[in-house]
Amino acid sequence: MSKLRGRSIAYSASPELSREFPESTTGAVPPFRYPANFRSNSIRLTWEQVGLRYACFKDKLDLLYSPIAEGILFPRLPQIITIHDLLPFHYPSLLPRWVPYYEYFLLLSLRDVLPSSVSLNLHDRKSFIAIRAFLMKN
Repeated sequence: MSKLRGRSIAYSASPELSREFPESTTGAVPPFRYPANFRSNSIRLTWEQVGLRYACFKDKLDLLYSPIAEGILFPRLPQIITIHDLLPFHYPSLLPRWVPYYEYFLLLSLRDVLPSSVSLNLHDRKSFIAIRAFLMKN
């Protein structure tokens, strides 16, 4: 648990990092290992929507930061979601099982898109514009 301008921030990390940086993690968000298949993805997404939402409520968090492109739908607290790449938008055949997630679920989790200064200089600018336009319509 850490403080930034009086607001709590929680960090969820692997067990190894939790041992190395115990002051930056809480027991409310346990590590979750899973194989990559439909059943485990369903369990993981359910845990994120129910378990993680409850953990945020229980710890009275003011902000949720997700270093992966997954967040809570209709969150009751602000969240920052890091999207590392937009391959499912550019090459849907490369990652076909991620396309529905990126096109529907992820967009429902986002309210605003703030590309980094590095991203603004890359060719993905068109994708950010498309995502921002979608968010403004909805």
